[in-house]
Amino acid sequence: MKKVFNGNEACAYISYAFTEIASLYPITPSTSMAEAVERWVALGKTNIYGAVPEAITMESENGSAGLIYGAAKSGALAVTYTCSQGLLLMIPTLYKLAGERLPVVIHNTSRTVAANALSIYGDHSDVMAARQTGVLMLASGNVQEVAIFATLAHKAALASRLPLLHFFDGFETSHELRDIQVPSYDRLKKVIPETDLAATRQQALSNFRPVASGTSQTPELFFQQRETVEAAYSDLPEKMESWLQEINQLYPGNHSLVEYIGAPDAKEILVVMGSAQETVKEVVNQQIQQHAKIGAIILHLYRPFPVELFLRRLPETVKKIMVMDRTKEPGSIGEPLLLDVQQACQNQQLLISGCRYGLGGKEVTPQQIEAIYLFLKNQETSRRVTVGITDDLMNSSLPLEESELPTIFSGEEFICLGTGNDGSITGFRGLAKVISQLTDKHVQCRFEHSPLKSGDLTKSSLRVSQEEIIKGYGVDKAHHILVNQINYLQRVDILSHLRPGANIILNFKGDEAQLQKMLPADLINGFLEKKINLYCVPAEKIGREYQLGIKLNCLMIAALLHILAGESAERWIYAYQKLFKTADFMSDPEYYQRTCAGMQEARESLQKVQLQPVFEGEATISEEKSPFEEKIRLPCYYRQSQKITTKILAELDLSAGNYPLPTSQKSNDCGTCHLRLQCSDTGCQRGPSLLQAAGACRGCGETPYMSLLTQLFGPRLAIANATGCSSIWGGSAPDVAYRKNAKGLGPVWANPLFENNSSFGRGLEVGQAWQRQQALAKLQQLILNDYQPLRIKVLAKKIIASKGFDVEIVQEFLQQTEESLDPNIQQLRQQSYALIKRSQWIVGGDGWAYDIDFGGIDHLLSSGQDVNILILDNSGYANTGGQLSKGTDLGVKAKLATNGSLRQKKQFAAYALQYDNVFVAEVSVMADSKQTETALLAAERHPGVSVVIAHSHCVLHKSEASGPQLARLATDSGYWPLFIRDPQKEIPFVWHSSPEVVEDKLRDFIKLQADYQPIRENSVLYQKFQKNIKKNLHHLQILARLDNEGWGWKD
Repeated sequence: MKKVFNGNEACAYISYAFTEIASLYPITPSTSMAEAVERWVALGKTNIYGAVPEAITMESENGSAGLIYGAAKSGALAVTYTCSQGLLLMIPTLYKLAGERLPVVIHNTSRTVAANALSIYGDHSDVMAARQTGVLMLASGNVQEVAIFATLAHKAALASRLPLLHFFDGFETSHELRDIQVPSYDRLKKVIPETDLAATRQQALSNFRPVASGTSQTPELFFQQRETVEAAYSDLPEKMESWLQEINQLYPGNHSLVEYIGAPDAKEILVVMGSAQETVKEVVNQQIQQHAKIGAIILHLYRPFPVELFLRRLPETVKKIMVMDRTKEPGSIGEPLLLDVQQACQNQQLLISGCRYGLGGKEVTPQQIEAIYLFLKNQETSRRVTVGITDDLMNSSLPLEESELPTIFSGEEFICLGTGNDGSITGFRGLAKVISQLTDKHVQCRFEHSPLKSGDLTKSSLRVSQEEIIKGYGVDKAHHILVNQINYLQRVDILSHLRPGANIILNFKGDEAQLQKMLPADLINGFLEKKINLYCVPAEKIGREYQLGIKLNCLMIAALLHILAGESAERWIYAYQKLFKTADFMSDPEYYQRTCAGMQEARESLQKVQLQPVFEGEATISEEKSPFEEKIRLPCYYRQSQKITTKILAELDLSAGNYPLPTSQKSNDCGTCHLRLQCSDTGCQRGPSLLQAAGACRGCGETPYMSLLTQLFGPRLAIANATGCSSIWGGSAPDVAYRKNAKGLGPVWANPLFENNSSFGRGLEVGQAWQRQQALAKLQQLILNDYQPLRIKVLAKKIIASKGFDVEIVQEFLQQTEESLDPNIQQLRQQSYALIKRSQWIVGGDGWAYDIDFGGIDHLLSSGQDVNILILDNSGYANTGGQLSKGTDLGVKAKLATNGSLRQKKQFAAYALQYDNVFVAEVSVMADSKQTETALLAAERHPGVSVVIAHSHCVLHKSEASGPQLARLATDSGYWPLFIRDPQKEIPFVWHSSPEVVEDKLRDFIKLQADYQPIRENSVLYQKFQKNIKKNLHHLQILARLDNEGWGWKD
């Protein structure tokens, strides 16, 4: 049956059929598979055996691996979904799964492993890190293949009694939308023989067959037993090939574990695995029509490596092979796939080279593949090269030439230049589905996502054709382009993306004359030369009038369909409206009606604009820019990554990923205070904000806290930021959110990983504190040195007297000693950072603090280390789209909790209060900014561990109220009590809000949040929710009295 699926949807549909236990944990870009499985479980959808699986959300990927390990050991069919660091956290368990021969399946959206920087985009560095564990490994290269090889994955795991890792490229195949064919569950049931299932049950731990599993072994036994598993792998490629031929009967085409495409007498071939195969196919198909002697081997089975199948597919005429690896192994003699192919072909007289490509999600284009074939044709010795970048440091990159392939297409191509969170990606997904429903045409959607939470450019590409679409990259030249912000016309080289006579639909509320003045001359003249049809629709204005928020997708799509469909526009728009009516953001019937009315007005407001030719005047003189601005930031902003070479990065000292902070333009006055807090009579008590969080969602509740930290501790501030919302909007290069002041001083910010931030932050403090002791000792020696100038001694004494809190004195010391040749002074200059008493803050969300790094935080609480923990509690995994966390309230709807959370919110404050020497505060900056500031200052003064738990409003909760209104209700109702517990004070525990439940305000609090709908509609659930709040308040009151009165207090 025909479905319009992306890779994740196809994988979830197939894997659910064969699943009994699903272990879930959100990680981009695999999360939507877990969400789909949990939602189907909540709806009672059955698998091929007529049973509803169980979906269990875990605290980490390590926990997910442990759960499927235990489930499989009990004989259940277990599955999980992950990628990147998540897969790496599973590696110890993968060894156990393979060693104990347990048939679990792991579906992995291959994603870059963080090295010098975090990247959410696709490459093979994660799966290559798991290749030695013993798991079977299958690769899919397009959405249709995801369904096919997911089917094979579950069959092969059961039949071989071995774990299997099925992977496909993240944000490439995982999010690409295509029309594909999938079998019904009735047909899928025939894939698994009952004998295979019975064999799995037979190996389950059973009290009727008592065994001891996972024993400890001596050298007399271990080696031999380890070798026995080899028999299970030796003939697997042939078996899996035969199983695949059976599965082919369920799907279109004839697929193989090792496929060859190209000329039968090819002389040069590529070896490729993953989504790049689509671009390779396109180039090969075109060039063999021109009688080129080229070809390509596409690998789907990677472990065990199918040597015999590979050699069987290899044409006898081949002389040269280029192996394409989407990963990098520094220091190795070759990347993994290259080494495998070299070993497989060791008895062949072949010239085998290796090419790295596509790291960090770099798009693979026909120009790159053509460059590789050209290199192969002329190459006489084996080399390792790169393609898709300019490597002028090691000179490994291949030169690129123009290619005609991106413009060759038999159908229509569309582009939408949208903005994060404006719905443009969802809009194009819906448009593709409607086209597939109403026509017999093939569709393909590809998306370029921004890592920022909101406000940055996104590109959506849509292709529509009567013929099968073989394109592995986004649209280059479109027939129709939607532009959601006028500045995108210049930020993107829009002229290069337009076909002659193309249509542009621009979100613009002005008239023709205003647009003529705003656009540069070369752009206007370019439009006229290409005979572009330019339309304007005031989508943003209409969105405000109909209270649609920032979602422009429906309005822009309505304008597009009005142009495309002509007299049939009503039919197409109705189909589109019917489709999005079921979407989560349309759960409010009134919002749906307003959207439909807005779409009608968008059609009526659509105007065609006729621009006039412009004669260019004199060129203006551009202001001088820094090397970083000119060579890094601006090319990134204008999507000109080809200008950023490896040599430039090395020359600017960016190899390790340390990006310089720009200078803040804010001055120290009340007009620039981020919180607009009232100052005392003596003037502003804090410095300017050193934060410009343009990438955060509108209304984000996290940014005020981070801004306030920079105001209070800016020049001394050190932030260890767990991966999450605050790290993405705060540290996405090259435009990081943090700033230095006019004197060049500012915070330092670092993101380790998700699961180890507490220990990383402690390490920052330990390393700094130890070096500070050494530096202070050197300062003392300098003061006692009779040969030192008096001014230097005076400065040294001031630094010691300031206890490291005055950064400007240290800066003056560095300026005064710049030309000194004294070895002690030179050492002090090298460790100048150690002369500052840094304010160390360990920051993350509730998912980090309450789930994945909870054990590390507990260890830190007991350590007594002088660090500060700031938990930005927004009640869910906001960064991955709003999944259930231990910060989610009982009954609240969230992703991975379709029917509402079944557990109460973790009360972390009560947990932390058990440590007598830990500073603990609950704050809400939008409810009581003064108390928040007091708490942060007191936490920083505390000579030990401090924990500040901050109420952080999040737009994902779909609240009708503003952030401040919701925050005040949370506090006034007793839901989020404010207090400070300072162990140094005579009365440690001080309430800053009433520790009592106020019934009417609590009902208002839940009424204003869509996610609390189950609590509003279920009186029993509301009573439990209220009881949990009262229980927490009572617990805190007891702990407060114990702190203030000791164990002798009486009621």
